[in-house]
Amino acid sequence: MTRRTSLFAALLAVAALCGCSAQAADAPAPAPSRTSAGPTDRSPTEAKALADTYFGLLAGGGWSRAWDLWTAAARRSVTKEEFAGASAACRTARGVPYRTEQLTLVDRDTAVVPWTRAAVHGSNRILFEDGAWHIEPTEQQTHPDRSCG
Repeated sequence: MTRRTSLFAALLAVAALCGCSAQAADAPAPAPSRTSAGPTDRSPTEAKALADTYFGLLAGGGWSRAWDLWTAAARRSVTKEEFAGASAACRTARGVPYRTEQLTLVDRDTAVVPWTRAAVHGSNRILFEDGAWHIEPTEQQTHPDRSCG
């Protein structure tokens, strides 16, 4: 690997770790990453990466992109426009990061990831469907306007 390629790879890694992106907060979410294992990669690493991306989007105001990562059932329950509008209107603690904990595989198609955001604790299920991991949002995550005061 050349020095330039190594530097570029290092910069990409730093950007990924800090959640930096050249995309707008509500640009379409990129497709879940695919490793060499192909479109049926059920690895815990892929599930955890999805969770980290999802919670980073919620904290950063990327609500439309976060909705794109939901399970099919969740996307049918609330439209992207309703979710993004309610999230923006609620003015949740944008910028307060989520910290995800160790992911647990429940079975071949289900994982659970606990998280903390300030003094709030919770967890989300992550389901493998249609060849990729998708987040199953909580009721509060699908309807943020119901919990803001």
